[in-house]
Amino acid sequence: MSNQNTAYQYFHPGCMETLPFIGKPKVSDSMFDDFKNKLLSSLVENTAPGKLDVHTSDLIMKSILITGPRILRRGGIQLLHKKGKDNIVRFNAINACILLFSENQMLYYNCCYDLLTEKATMINTEEFFYKDIVSTSTDTIETTYEDEEGKIQRLEVADCFRVRTSGGTAVEVVLSSPKLLEIWGGGVIPTDYIEDSISKIRKVLREKKG
Repeated sequence: MSNQNTAYQYFHPGCMETLPFIGKPKVSDSMFDDFKNKLLSSLVENTAPGKLDVHTSDLIMKSILITGPRILRRGGIQLLHKKGKDNIVRFNAINACILLFSENQMLYYNCCYDLLTEKATMINTEEFFYKDIVSTSTDTIETTYEDEEGKIQRLEVADCFRVRTSGGTAVEVVLSSPKLLEIWGGGVIPTDYIEDSISKIRKVLREKKG
């Protein structure tokens, strides 16, 4: 059952229904990461192209996945988090942004993916011609976080991935926030992959825009 999957067991290690059988280890950080990566890989390779009605053979490069924590409890989704032994904070509700690149367009699939239910909700898709994309960057913004009790807390500083088009900001994903990590009891959310992702996007934009 989905409510007893690897993610559920990771976040509820003390529940009677998730206590390990004799000889079976509890869900470790690495086991959780493997589970998460497998689901997100399927989202990138199967779900996003299917939703955008594009075949992977029509893509000119590997799709780019940008992720961050869900910070608003819309749709009744649970917002769970846990700091691992490696000081990395893991969470069940992931804002996932997938960028796909065809010959003439950048295609965008965005959703909230819940590792507990293994389902994507709040799905949004867009297509942008390369000539209309103005910039891609990381910015500092101010936003809010809604905790499990429904309390709204202000995040004065949050790192955000953005893609801007001639029509305004088209893609925005909150990556991390010092205040959010403080609320969660410390730890880190890795974002070291972002600069490499931005470099790849800028490279294809330079090639396509001449």
